[in-house]
Amino acid sequence: MAMSLLVRIASRPAGRANASLGQSLVARRIPSRGAADVSHTTTTPLPSIPPSIALPPSGNNIRKSLRSPDIKLASSTYTPDPLIDQVVNNIMKHAKAVDMAAPLVKMVSTKRGSRTIHSPRPISDHVRHRIAILWIVEAAASRGKGKPFAERFGNEVLAVLNGESSALQKKLNLHRMALSNRSNVLMNDRRIS
Repeated sequence: MAMSLLVRIASRPAGRANASLGQSLVARRIPSRGAADVSHTTTTPLPSIPPSIALPPSGNNIRKSLRSPDIKLASSTYTPDPLIDQVVNNIMKHAKAVDMAAPLVKMVSTKRGSRTIHSPRPISDHVRHRIAILWIVEAAASRGKGKPFAERFGNEVLAVLNGESSALQKKLNLHRMALSNRSNVLMNDRRIS
């Protein structure tokens, strides 16, 4: 709105009243926007960094610095911790289980006249993993009602890795349905969801 007022004032013939009105509008706009007058701002020089800290050692300097008694190589002092290795292996198993149960497509139903057409659509990795996790959780919830859920979920992850889970059966059924309805795919540019 202030911009349009300034344009109108500039298009009027020059006169004393118009000039004072335009100057007052400009004077009001500058403080509200903030960055008009920068004379009060000052800059400080950058701090100086000693050359020994600024650059990492290179070439022979690395070898010399590693020979000093203060610095030890991580590989010489590393001993594998069995608990950490077990946790990392379990995480890798879970990621493998999720990838094994993740579908590649989803089925989308559309109405054409009085018929319902099912067509497969590709999905992103994020959605694939989400669906796989939901299927694994559903399969774990329906398995072994007397046990705690953590134990059922762990058994279900192991069942996925062994190829015996109902989540894998859901994936197989979905892919069969997508394969049978592949003629309904329209080759339009669609966003992958």
